Amino acid sequence: HAEAAVLEPIGEDARQLVTRADVLVSGAGGAAGDGCVLTHRDSVGALIQTNCFPLSKPVAPIDETDFSFELPLPPPPPRAHQTPSPIWRIDAHATPGAPGRPTVAAEVSVVPMLDALAPRLSVTVRMAHAARLGMPTGFAASIVAGWRHPRQVELKQVRVVIEGVVVRNPLKPAVPIAGRDVPGWRAQVAVNGDWRQVSGLESISAGDEGRLFGLRPPVVAEVLLERGATLRIDADGTSSACVDILFGQSLGTSLFLFGFDLGAATTCLNATDKDPGKVGVSFPWPRFGARAQAYETVSRSGDGRSCSGARPTACTVDADCAAGEQCGGAFALRYRIEEAEDR
Repeated sequence: HAEAAVLEPIGEDARQLVTRADVLVSGAGGAAGDGCVLTHRDSVGALIQTNCFPLSKPVAPIDETDFSFELPLPPPPPRAHQTPSPIWRIDAHATPGAPGRPTVAAEVSVVPMLDALAPRLSVTVRMAHAARLGMPTGFAASIVAGWRHPRQVELKQVRVVIEGVVVRNPLKPAVPIAGRDVPGWRAQVAVNGDWRQVSGLESISAGDEGRLFGLRPPVVAEVLLERGATLRIDADGTSSACVDILFGQSLGTSLFLFGFDLGAATTCLNATDKDPGKVGVSFPWPRFGARAQAYETVSRSGDGRSCSGARPTACTVDADCAAGEQCGGAFALRYRIEEAEDR
């Protein structure tokens, strides 16, 4: 994905607005793309006795074709005395591997396309071409792009610290489905579109209403924002359910977990993850909401909604609540916004 961002200097220039793309090419396509899983079995017995995990037979090899995309450049410097020159940097991440093969990162081709109305970089991840150590097994990197002599803008440095999640409703059944208690939530947060997974919510269980779960470690994002920009914070997630314990294993293993009780296994398979709602809040220039105390923003929509009053009651929309109350989701995001020095 491409997003507006501000990073450390590119080359020898001062900090500037850039465009960033996070790129991941991996053969980890899951069971739906594995030859063992897709192979027909003539009987239920043969199906139960077949164990395809760990997956090792991808049906769509990722090194058969190149991956190309266009990365827009930020606005060019106005009234430049010479033709503006784009610059870019590729920050490599750990390269995905492939079963039975040494890990090899793909090479990248970058070609500037300097149309006046839409300057951009044409990027090609050369998955179908051998690198120095052999055919690529994947690619993972962040690509940032800007101008050699960027336009001058007023920037403000802001730090956002996501501290934790207050559980308003754990979204867990009072009686575990098929006798399996599955604790935990999976969640992610974003500051101005930069999404990150969070940890520390793995033990959320029935009865945890009102409890604060601190993120381990807290999510800390430092951004430089230009005059007139908006600081945006988003969060969402899901409450794990019985079906989650059936992924990444053979059918025989799943049935063994339930003592070959097909009814219990089917009930577990039909369980659905619950949605705790979404947080989406924006703060305008110049303060971006920066203040000493922590914020706590309640999620909206999703499952398990309740009114925000002292005695929460179930609701569907705000109109179901008393005057001045809101119909919130199953969690509240706790965070701080700190303003650093201007640049």
